[in-house]
Amino acid sequence: MIIAKNMNRPVRLYPGSDPNVFLCAPWLGDIYNTTNSGEMWIDYHLFNRIETPTGAKTKQSPNFDLINQADRLVVFDFYHGEASVENWEIDWIKELAAHRPLLWLTTNTKPVPNVHTVKFDYYWNRTKIAYLDHQCFHKQRSIKNYQQYPIHTSVRSHKFLSYYSRNTEHHRATLRQHLQANAQGFIGSETHYLEPNCQVPTASPDPPARKYFDQSYISCLVETQCLNCNSILISEKTYDQLIQGRPVLNFATPGFYQQLAADGWQLPSDVDWSWDTMIDDSQRWTHYLAELDKLLSLNLDRLHQWFLDNMSCWQHNHEMLRTKPYDIIDTSCYW
Repeated sequence: MIIAKNMNRPVRLYPGSDPNVFLCAPWLGDIYNTTNSGEMWIDYHLFNRIETPTGAKTKQSPNFDLINQADRLVVFDFYHGEASVENWEIDWIKELAAHRPLLWLTTNTKPVPNVHTVKFDYYWNRTKIAYLDHQCFHKQRSIKNYQQYPIHTSVRSHKFLSYYSRNTEHHRATLRQHLQANAQGFIGSETHYLEPNCQVPTASPDPPARKYFDQSYISCLVETQCLNCNSILISEKTYDQLIQGRPVLNFATPGFYQQLAADGWQLPSDVDWSWDTMIDDSQRWTHYLAELDKLLSLNLDRLHQWFLDNMSCWQHNHEMLRTKPYDIIDTSCYW
């Protein structure tokens, strides 16, 4: 059993769970108190998806003899985003909750019925600490790649950038092909990201170099979670772009842009966001591409004017790096 040592009481981790969770202590608040000494923290991603004999998907069952020793379980999922949160995965959480009192500490902004869920905006915290406080966190390679640039008003040479375009997921591959066929922009190859400011030894998910931001207008990416109506995940793929003061048209799960607006981000009013509410994934994808094409079909002069007309929106989002606070868990509300 792994015991976390950097707090005023022991917190047990389910064997194999990622101990780096406790690096988040400044964001998690004072959760380590004597009233919760029986907690066990479980990494949601430890139990990989497996296929049952009937062909259905499930997650591997934990050791319930071990689980039942805990007074309460804390399931956390904020180091790696899943492609979606399926009904059978929610059922897996509910199965755990049937054994012990459970809290799901999650990046998913949509509450799960009958499960004690707490939204934890880990990706915003990771974005803010890199750009504003100049500290690299989990998966971030070089702090030199995390710089916020001023918004400039000169005409740009390209219409878009789409740097998370590795050909490993259907929608990313399709978006890449669609963009290549219909507009001039910056896009990674099938196997590589656009290079960042500071080269690193391994393939880097760090943001691309400043030249790509300075010479393009629109960011259009496929979010980590882009299918299924059970979840909304706003990852650094979106935050990295918004804080640079850019139009961001990303394909994600239903309600994604509604959630961004609720969180204080501004959206240009002259874009038809109705596709964001479409539950059917195919329908939402089709209408997303159509709305993206409307912007990318503008010539550079008209696209530049549209960019200038919405400058107050981009300036607001640019300033959110300083005005939007860290997401700190209030233990008096949740624990």
